[in-house]
Amino acid sequence: MLQHLPPWTFLYSMTDSGNFLARVFGMFFGGAINEEICKAAVIFWLVRRPGSILMPQTVVFYGMISGLGFGIYEGVNYQQTINRQQGIDTAYFLNIARLTSLPFLHAVWTGIAAYFIAFAALVPSKRHALWLVAILIPAVLHATYNICGWNILGLASGLLSVILLMTYLSNCIAMQQRLKKP
Repeated sequence: MLQHLPPWTFLYSMTDSGNFLARVFGMFFGGAINEEICKAAVIFWLVRRPGSILMPQTVVFYGMISGLGFGIYEGVNYQQTINRQQGIDTAYFLNIARLTSLPFLHAVWTGIAAYFIAFAALVPSKRHALWLVAILIPAVLHATYNICGWNILGLASGLLSVILLMTYLSNCIAMQQRLKKP
């Protein structure tokens, strides 16, 4: 919905710019930031509910579900709009990609955001910095993937996203101890 309101209409229109820097700016501020905040909004609400202190791993799970739902919605929306303008072979490939790997990547990006949002709830003194990191890391990975697409940099961005989430989760207990220090 934000993409239909100023100034986001202008920012989102830059995603198709022929100028590389304008496209990067548009992808990051017009697309990735908006989508990452939208997907993370559910997690922000979840961890702020009275009496709900959840383990970070549980919050990541809920984040991944939020991202997966968003990715599926976006994939179906693409099927009904952009993919219909393509030839049959291209449309078929895009349908498969947008209903399999892209929902998975959205789930991973939101899982990364949820990880930091969970720690922000556990360590209120570092809340604002963790919120910022929660949105910026997935937005940078998301924008990089969107800009580069299926070339080596785009695929590397997707792979890095998965590796980061796995690394964060494997270091969850150590992170809890580190953040509790003053």
